[in-house]
Amino acid sequence: MSEKEILGQKLENIKFLLPYIRRGPHAEGDMDILDNALFAVRNSTPGQLLQDICQDEWNRAKLLPTLWYLIGTHQIGFNIHQKLTMQTPIWSIRS
Repeated sequence: MSEKEILGQKLENIKFLLPYIRRGPHAEGDMDILDNALFAVRNSTPGQLLQDICQDEWNRAKLLPTLWYLIGTHQIGFNIHQKLTMQTPIWSIRS
């Protein structure tokens, strides 16, 4: 991969996450649910984490903006140089 490709994907991820960051903090209870679930498994993907938390697709959809907010504000880790999708590896940064 060239530097241009790496910076390009990083920029795309930032542009994707920026609207979620700008909306500001989400419901603290939802943030705690996501953070605690990821801490319990340490590593997951956005899709798998949401599925582990709730079986109902509407509840998963409700939690998704909060998950993007946590990722965008570096409260959940991911490789910013890798395209962010529902299958991208994410991890808990809590110790």
